[in-house]
Amino acid sequence: MSVVRLNGPAPLLAGIRPISWAPRTIDLSEVSWLTPFDVVGIASLQARLAAEGQSPELVAPKTPAVREYLAAVAQSAAAAPPR
Repeated sequence: MSVVRLNGPAPLLAGIRPISWAPRTIDLSEVSWLTPFDVVGIASLQARLAAEGQSPELVAPKTPAVREYLAAVAQSAAAAPPR
């Protein structure tokens, strides 16, 4: 089973390169801070896999502020009118 584990502040912006770009799990439990760049990268990976019928499990961040930020971004994206 392939797992992408991201951790620390701004993991994708910091240059962390996942071992697999087709994971079954995206583990954000140890992420301490996310930038919009990180959110877009994670969302793009998840959307691409979902389109291929391989929706990965998303493990939420342990840090409440990071969890709340992701929830706010998801809510905002869901409320946006279609383009």
